[in-house]
Amino acid sequence: MRPWREILQKIEIVIKDNEIVTSNNFEKTCEKFFPYFTDDSLRNFDDKLTDDDINYLSQIILEALKIIEQDNKLIINIDNLQWMDELSLRLLTSLMLHDRDTLFLLTLRSNYQTHIDEFINTVSHYGRLNIIDLKPFDRASMTAFMQKQIPDNDLDFATLTELYNESEGSPFFLMEYVRQIKLGLRPDYMTPKIQKELKFILQDLEPGEEEILEMVSYFPEEAPLKIISTLLNRTESSIAKDISTIKNHQLISEHMIEGEIQLSFFHNKFREFIYSQQAPSKLRVIHEKIAVLLEQKLRSVDDESTLLSQIAYHYKYANQELKSLDYELSHLQISLKFQHELFPIYTEYNKESVELESIEWHDELTKFKQIGDRLKAIEYQYEGNQTYELLLMKYLYFEGRYYINYGNYNQGIENIQRVIVKAKELHHDDFLIRGYRQMIYYYIQTDNATDMVHYIDLAMNISIRSNDHQSIGILLRLKGLYYLMVGNLTEAEHLLVESVTIFTISDEVKEKYSSNIAAAYDYLAEIERLRENYDEAINYEKKAICLCEQTGLKTSLVIFYVDMGISLYAKEDYEGSKQYLCKAKGLYDNLTSPWKRTQLNAYLALNELHDGDYDAVLRFLLSFNEYYTHLSNPRDMGIVYFIQAIVKKMINDQKISDPSLRELLNQDEAFYLEKAKENLSQYRDRFELQYLNGIYGEMNSIYHH
Repeated sequence: MRPWREILQKIEIVIKDNEIVTSNNFEKTCEKFFPYFTDDSLRNFDDKLTDDDINYLSQIILEALKIIEQDNKLIINIDNLQWMDELSLRLLTSLMLHDRDTLFLLTLRSNYQTHIDEFINTVSHYGRLNIIDLKPFDRASMTAFMQKQIPDNDLDFATLTELYNESEGSPFFLMEYVRQIKLGLRPDYMTPKIQKELKFILQDLEPGEEEILEMVSYFPEEAPLKIISTLLNRTESSIAKDISTIKNHQLISEHMIEGEIQLSFFHNKFREFIYSQQAPSKLRVIHEKIAVLLEQKLRSVDDESTLLSQIAYHYKYANQELKSLDYELSHLQISLKFQHELFPIYTEYNKESVELESIEWHDELTKFKQIGDRLKAIEYQYEGNQTYELLLMKYLYFEGRYYINYGNYNQGIENIQRVIVKAKELHHDDFLIRGYRQMIYYYIQTDNATDMVHYIDLAMNISIRSNDHQSIGILLRLKGLYYLMVGNLTEAEHLLVESVTIFTISDEVKEKYSSNIAAAYDYLAEIERLRENYDEAINYEKKAICLCEQTGLKTSLVIFYVDMGISLYAKEDYEGSKQYLCKAKGLYDNLTSPWKRTQLNAYLALNELHDGDYDAVLRFLLSFNEYYTHLSNPRDMGIVYFIQAIVKKMINDQKISDPSLRELLNQDEAFYLEKAKENLSQYRDRFELQYLNGIYGEMNSIYHH
């Protein structure tokens, strides 16, 4: 009955001030029902009240209200109705049903007990309640609200984001944060007042319901019902009733994700509060149990990346740092969707891992640094531990690939060299070959055939020793590429065909290594293009594209689109060339890899030049001026000088009169021509060199057959 004491004290003041009641009946009635709690004998006073007492008190208050309302409009405002006890609520029900003139303004949060539900149903049934459902603030409304509450405090974007994430738009939580900010304090997102509110909401839960909420609190996002059931050693059907009750209190929500029931907290503050009440020993035990249960799902899910991250999370809070880091690295391997290795093994990276998405590389670098910091923090604890050394090697390998992918070759190669050293120390042939392959890919990217073949031979020796036919198949393709780079087309063709043979011995192997087969076809197409057999080249490219379109390996597909565009241009099918180059550009918009990017842009520019779109050619040349210092492959430099030499010749021959292009290309013809010859490969860029030879009218051979 305590909520009514303050209301009746205010009614009494109105009565006395206006001399509405001359006798002291009202005051005596109030003293009877609301004594001051000064001794133990009165502490359980509420329990002694009967229904007749409540009816009598209701009549007294109604009489007083009627007298007041003769000359006044009366509003009774009660905040936080969810806090009201059952006796006080019965009194409120009686007054609302019998007093049609007083306006009762009530506020109620969405989390409330059963007796509040009964009150709502009763007064609603008699038409005495209008409900206005106020939703939490959205981001824009919250920002406006905070600026209104604290006009002199310029809250930055990061602070507003944090406030929104913590409050989830709840006015109650926001007012708590406002109070702290006004006092010059940094917001405490779990103040005693917030804890008291949360504790009150949770106080009427049954033990079984509490257990469910405790288990759900261990999950930062969704909690699978099956796992909750296993943790509690209860059947799903046996906890259904408890879940229904908890849902009615709007503590948790229940939803279906990929055919599995998932539970999550209605408001994250509930999860934080309940989780904070768990004993440290229990936290470690339960998190480990969850991690083990999630591990059992690994083989049966499509979205392996998310599951790996979840397992890493639970092992971390089970205080099993090595296991956590292992899964974190596996998650990062997939989530980064590495595009530096153009021809991935299909089962090594699930389909989801090769879908193209924009990658915010600063965020990914932060993740690497966090993992690196965690590894360093426990180095003293696990010095000499083989599991730790394997993790460190794995980390260095992924980070090295990451740096190489973004053009930081010095840091990337340093990492890969450390991986090679560690792999030798630990006799870990798998990572040793991976390290060698990364060096091979680096030397391909920098067009360094001599160092490339050195690492091919090292990797081949290990693969032959371990009888690893698949690795041998990959290395045969790379050795074929080496011979292509040095101009031995016959030996290159032989090795590439042998590589395809290894990967097509069975349908299973063919599917697994489809991108490697396609890569071999792509190199065979290049050989035929160098021989000026353009139809054969196009047929090989079609085979490569078909294989990758069937398996969805788009990181490889983009390369084949570019090469198809080049083959079609060489055949003088300019429309077809442009079509494939535009397909490639559409994929490159979401791709971080530098592979073939320069060739793509150069041949797009060449097509635009053919169509007379000189503005597009200018844009390409201007963009080249911005990033040419980052080009590590001389062939990339050569292809740009190739375009410049063509444009400069057309300007001098007065076939182009564009002043911007003339101003940009301010060197002599000979400069661009010699730079192109100097950087283009005499073996792989024969078409481009012949093209220059044709337009410059030089009769002497500028390449070796």
